[in-house]
Amino acid sequence: MTTSDWHCGDDLVRRYVDGNTDPGLSASIEAHLVNCAVCRATLAEQPSALDLTRVWAGVRETIQRPPLPLPLRVLRQCGLSEPDAVLLSASQSLRGPWVLATTVILIFAMLASWRGDPVGIGLFLLVAPLVPMVGVVGAFAASDPMIELTSTTASSKLRLALLRTFAVTATTVPLIVAMGAVVPGIGLISVAWLAPSLGLTLLALAALTWAPPEVVGSLTALVWGAVIAAAYARDQVTAAVEQDAQLGYLVLAALAAAVLTARIRSARTPGGPA
Repeated sequence: MTTSDWHCGDDLVRRYVDGNTDPGLSASIEAHLVNCAVCRATLAEQPSALDLTRVWAGVRETIQRPPLPLPLRVLRQCGLSEPDAVLLSASQSLRGPWVLATTVILIFAMLASWRGDPVGIGLFLLVAPLVPMVGVVGAFAASDPMIELTSTTASSKLRLALLRTFAVTATTVPLIVAMGAVVPGIGLISVAWLAPSLGLTLLALAALTWAPPEVVGSLTALVWGAVIAAAYARDQVTAAVEQDAQLGYLVLAALAAAVLTARIRSARTPGGPA
């Protein structure tokens, strides 16, 4: 197969362009094309079976508009702007593995509380308020790829912090409420965890203006675990979310919000300085 005594005919070139040649023949044609200007010219004249304009447009679309995680696609439908969605798309706490792990944990907690026994209810009360808090703290973890963008972007660091917090809570809270609503044994507990979750999340956000996410997340989880353990030890696990306790969580949330506001005004934002 040399350029002096053989050339690819139009039919063979057409078959090659259409992808109708086997791997061996395709390799032979390609080797021949390297040294044969005549066949390269014949190949160039053949209309491509691919719409290259459409293919290139798809490449540009993928680069400029990367696929968004499911939680962000849901928030886009609810009004989140596209630039904000793209900005948040790299956050680990909105990626598929984190959402899947969270869902699995919630399912186990829901199944454990199905019969309404103290152990099951205690497990649900332990897990439900921590999920939004852990998601918010995880959004500021040093391993999160958003950390570099957060450090260098011209956008307000406070705005990024609030966007992350909103995105995590808006995607986890409805999921937990929906799961709790189908459990027959827990009743109002399916929503009673919201007040402690609010207090824990705001407390964590305030603490993030001083300490790294790993420390904040661990300590906050330990504090809430101690609250549930103490209530369970008294055989009154539901006391952790009863009326008096709810008032305490709201006071905690208000105090944490006040501290967070003061820290923000002093140029400190969750996850690092502004």
